[in-house]
Amino acid sequence: MALVLMRNFYRTKKNFSVHSIHNLQYHSAVFSHLLHHPNLLDTLEGVMGTEDILLHHTKAHFKPPKVGAPYLMHQDYHYFPFKKDSMVAAFIHIDKADPENGGLCIYPGSHKLGPLEDFGSIEKGDAYHYMNPADYPVEKATPVYAERGDVVIFSYLTLHGSYRNLSDRPRRMFLIQLMAADDEPLADVHKSLGQGWVLRGKNDKKKATMAERFLH
Repeated sequence: MALVLMRNFYRTKKNFSVHSIHNLQYHSAVFSHLLHHPNLLDTLEGVMGTEDILLHHTKAHFKPPKVGAPYLMHQDYHYFPFKKDSMVAAFIHIDKADPENGGLCIYPGSHKLGPLEDFGSIEKGDAYHYMNPADYPVEKATPVYAERGDVVIFSYLTLHGSYRNLSDRPRRMFLIQLMAADDEPLADVHKSLGQGWVLRGKNDKKKATMAERFLH
């Protein structure tokens, strides 16, 4: 099934939750068009320093009013490490977001620290990766105040998390994660539908493989 729906992907002991959908471009052309939006790709090209941009995956999160769960500070690196650390996230706000309705928060400049020790371990049964809350508490992070339609782009090494949604407002977001075509994964993990789509430029690593297929 192209569309993966995970209800209550994250649930705390206090019954807070987040709803998540992956691979949205397989569900609606709206998201396919968004992946190729020239303004977005122009910005990503400047941030990433390359015109050869590949899709890694997409997903959306919905934090329900009153019960939207928080996320501890973490680096996406631990979910899918890459050799050159070219991976970035484009965090697109579908709703106005702030700390009251579970908005994003970050530690500015934390990407310069490189990969940090992973305090949470999926292999050991944790639901997700996260940094030691004593060292990097959500309360000391910088909140992101965003209007509907605002886009925040950051490295997958950036420490980021989000607050609980205790408000009467929902918090919805659409996330695109992308990497440079000349980068390569350090582990065979986190495979998604459409991974490797060339959104801009070219992927020279695929040329030999495609040529071999045509020749044989």
